[in-house]
Amino acid sequence: MSLFQCTDCGGVDNTALCHYWQRQHERLPALCSACDPAIRAWHGHFPQKSAVGYWVDAGGHLWQRPEQAPVTYTIVGQVTATDTASVLVARWKAHRGHPQGEDVDDAL
Repeated sequence: MSLFQCTDCGGVDNTALCHYWQRQHERLPALCSACDPAIRAWHGHFPQKSAVGYWVDAGGHLWQRPEQAPVTYTIVGQVTATDTASVLVARWKAHRGHPQGEDVDDAL
């Protein structure tokens, strides 16, 4: 299950239960089903919760524990109230010399 942090509410959602991939293709912010203006409702497959405490990989996906991520994924930090998943990934990209907004899939 690919999880991500909503850029609007900071919650956790599954990429398959909203328009995550379409929004990524269009380079729009990642929004959960409740925050996405095209859906505007929580899907109900699991309870809404904050992403604080989750670990984020270089692709922006969340993991409950860093050891759950496959060895080919790079864990870049733990989500806090001030360091969101997107902030952690941007910081990692800057440290690695990636321009802002550049996909890092080829670096994984």
